[in-house]
Amino acid sequence: MSQQLQAGDYVNIDLELEIVQSLQHGHGGWTDNMFECLGTTGIVQSLDEDYDVVVVYPSGNRWTLNPALLTRIDLTFEQKLALQRQQTTTIQARTAAAAVASHQGLKVNDMVQICSDLEKIKNFQRGHGEWAEAMVPALGKVGRVVHLYTDGDIKVQVAGGSWIFNPLAVAKVSQTHCTEGGNEERLNAMLKKLFDAQITGDIHEELVKASANGDAKRVEDLLKRPNVDVNGIFAGHTALQAAAQNGHIEIVRLLIEQDVNTEIEDKDGDRAVHHAAFGNEPIVLELLGKAGADLNARNKRRQTALHI
Repeated sequence: MSQQLQAGDYVNIDLELEIVQSLQHGHGGWTDNMFECLGTTGIVQSLDEDYDVVVVYPSGNRWTLNPALLTRIDLTFEQKLALQRQQTTTIQARTAAAAVASHQGLKVNDMVQICSDLEKIKNFQRGHGEWAEAMVPALGKVGRVVHLYTDGDIKVQVAGGSWIFNPLAVAKVSQTHCTEGGNEERLNAMLKKLFDAQITGDIHEELVKASANGDAKRVEDLLKRPNVDVNGIFAGHTALQAAAQNGHIEIVRLLIEQDVNTEIEDKDGDRAVHHAAFGNEPIVLELLGKAGADLNARNKRRQTALHI
């Protein structure tokens, strides 16, 4: 079917959700943000090297889809014009968002504060990664920019997770940040405390936090415990992902020595190699490659580590 589709074709998905989710395995996967693909006409943007189809929707979102899901349809001139107008409006909004990101001078490792107004941020997020209820803990919080996308959107590590945001939904934090008590914290101190390493009793929470903070001695001690799982997950991430993104080479080596699984994915489909790329950590990437990690693995945006 992919041979019959070409860029510019209009397509629909006319299958039941369960079938769509099943057919997406191995073709970019399925997330809750993809519901717009059901019952909405999209335009084929391109076919990738695996013959999967990249479809752009009126929201401006681009999704990689299994060609077996798609049915090519014919639209009237008026329908095409209406769809193109929707996309034009979205492109203008995205251009404005990219301009905001540029104006704020955002770059990887910058600290930003997330908008605290729920209704505003829901509007900002339309067509920019969308909004999920799991993102509520991030409202008003300060996080770290871990990736800049070409369309101006940003990925922020905040409140124990990593989320894609419209730059209009964040404000860059200056070199010092005032706390409620009026005291100032240096940004580098905030970076280290994004995962507060307090003792909680959850061994996997402690392992991920220690790995994020670069506490190699603590990681080594935790790995000696009989009930530890080197692949344990906290806040959607593994210790390896946390250490890889922050460039903690010694910890990455410790985890590899424990036969850590290098291919575990977070909710965005990012593996340890993607996190190393987010953090611009080439030495970590080299270590992961030598440990057998797939450097060509794709996340849900169909990106390999080399694309980031």
